[in-house]
Amino acid sequence: MDPTSLVDLVGKGGLRFARRHRRLVASVVFGAVAAGSLTLAYLARFEFESAAFVGWGFGQALVLLIFIRLGVNYFFRLGISRWRFAGTHDFVRLLGATTVGSGLFLALTWGFAWLPSVPRSVILLEWVFSAYATGGVWVMYRLAYEFFLVRQATDRRRVLVVGAGEAGQLLVHQMLRSRMGYVPVAIVDDDPFKWRTLVHGIEVVGATKDIGAIARACAADEIVIGIPSAGTEDLRRIVESCESVSLPMKILPGIDEVLRGQASLNQIREIQVEDLLGRDPVRLELPELAQAMDGTTVLVTGAAGSIGSELDLDFDITVTGFETPEIDILIGELEAVEEADPADEVPELEDGLPVTRLGVASL
Repeated sequence: MDPTSLVDLVGKGGLRFARRHRRLVASVVFGAVAAGSLTLAYLARFEFESAAFVGWGFGQALVLLIFIRLGVNYFFRLGISRWRFAGTHDFVRLLGATTVGSGLFLALTWGFAWLPSVPRSVILLEWVFSAYATGGVWVMYRLAYEFFLVRQATDRRRVLVVGAGEAGQLLVHQMLRSRMGYVPVAIVDDDPFKWRTLVHGIEVVGATKDIGAIARACAADEIVIGIPSAGTEDLRRIVESCESVSLPMKILPGIDEVLRGQASLNQIREIQVEDLLGRDPVRLELPELAQAMDGTTVLVTGAAGSIGSELDLDFDITVTGFETPEIDILIGELEAVEEADPADEVPELEDGLPVTRLGVASL
């Protein structure tokens, strides 16, 4: 069997067992952490001379500490915490549980003559080691879970994230923990104070104006815009910068969802015309419009732009316009005509403002 496949098999199997038997695994981990922390504290106190403390008294203290840790951790509900979601509140509870446990251990070993006396320096060191070791186990479990989860994605895409704000960091966070195959490789943001900083381990490498060069440098496969509060002008500018690399672009829409904490990978979608317009598009009633305009002459302004070029009029009209670079008319694929029809010629306009006559429609 391939070594990588063997690692994946063992890792996934271990994670499944830990999820199904959470309390049992947590109790074993907490007991092992307590035993290791007390042993390490004694070794540090006696300069790694194990003969100076190993004996019946050490065994009694070890058993007592394990029972205290298990009981206090159960009271603080650490055994049912989902370690892959461990956050600030969980570490605060961990600190409280560790402190209470060490306080009880100190009170019992120094308050009852029939219990072995444990040096206070050892109790202090064990408190530090237990807190760090338990937190480290949580972090390692979370890293392992995210590693094997991301490896399950069959189609992994390297993503350049635009925006290092609240929505951007939420997207990066979910990409690192999702089976959807998104792999964030870099972040861009226009705030210079965020440059050269890390968001969930991903570096903010530069500004949006350098998206093209950054995307090529990090070999990105896709660009995701995670700035739901961006205005129309900002969004157009970002899209224009992205066009230089011809990569698929997606966007996270709606600031309301972000404020409700609902920014997620499921909301990412392709950029639409409405995003660049900044308003709802005008919907034309084409059947009624066809009856009113069939056989007439229509002037289309701005038809060469990203919006006007999408017009698709499926009825018989004659299209005309001004001879300016902005109003190049192109509807569908027009075939070249060998001989021009005099009826199609557009009369030259006199100096002054153009006049719209009755029967001419503007789209």
